[in-house]
Amino acid sequence: MATNPCPIKIDCDCTDFPITNYSSEGAEQVPNFYALVFPRSWDAFGCLSLCESEVSQDAADLCALAQEASCETTKRSLEYCNTAQSCSCTSVNGSEFFYTTPAGTFCAETQEACDALAYSYACEHCGDSSTSTVLGEIDTTSCYGEAYYSKIPASGVTPSLWTIYQGSLPTGLSLQPATGIISGTTTSAGTFSFTIRAYNSDGNFAVRTYTIYVAQIITAALTDATTGTPYSLQLQAAGGSGTYVWSIYAGSLPAGLTLSSTGLISGTPTAAGDFSITVKVQTEEA
Repeated sequence: MATNPCPIKIDCDCTDFPITNYSSEGAEQVPNFYALVFPRSWDAFGCLSLCESEVSQDAADLCALAQEASCETTKRSLEYCNTAQSCSCTSVNGSEFFYTTPAGTFCAETQEACDALAYSYACEHCGDSSTSTVLGEIDTTSCYGEAYYSKIPASGVTPSLWTIYQGSLPTGLSLQPATGIISGTTTSAGTFSFTIRAYNSDGNFAVRTYTIYVAQIITAALTDATTGTPYSLQLQAAGGSGTYVWSIYAGSLPAGLTLSSTGLISGTPTAAGDFSITVKVQTEEA
């Protein structure tokens, strides 16, 4: 009977997987997971691989498979290496992350085997906070002609490059590729949706779609009022999302007139004169 051509592997470098603090005693004891991969036959080249992990059974299995695949590569017929394999995962806030195992990371005797190893490796890393990036919320409202500034929050691995993958920013705004800051002065009203891709230094990237609503007051001037005569005028706005809420930002209306939160100026003026006001509109979601 032939002997196993490879020595038994006892340890595996599992530094790619987070290892928690371990205590062999007490209530805080962490269970161990083991994976054992036997050679296909004692007469064929192959390794008896044993891996131990404190994280999960999947981590131990992947470690043992990767170890077995890399053992005695000079004696085995490893003619195939993996193509790039990607996995995606979605966070609770809707942000997606894509992790890719580069081509050639794993080699095996079949294309399917090495691609399967690469795919499993990518999926193991996809949800790992030490390798992933999660994109947060930004300010979704703006007013026409006003300055806008919002930095896209990123937790986990800090991105090194920010790009707009689909859609477009509101006219007048731009994205800083190195920082993820969106800034500028809006020059048109409307609804603007766009998708951000944020890459880390390894080429893996997070994706999230955002919408910015730009509101604009389209009532350019008020009609004249007459003392002692009832007056009514509805202010108009465009763009934005939700319900318009109006208020006086500066100045004052003639005595007897009021501005409601719905944008209606009404009442009976009781004093003559010239009055100048600046109104402000905001949007509120229902």
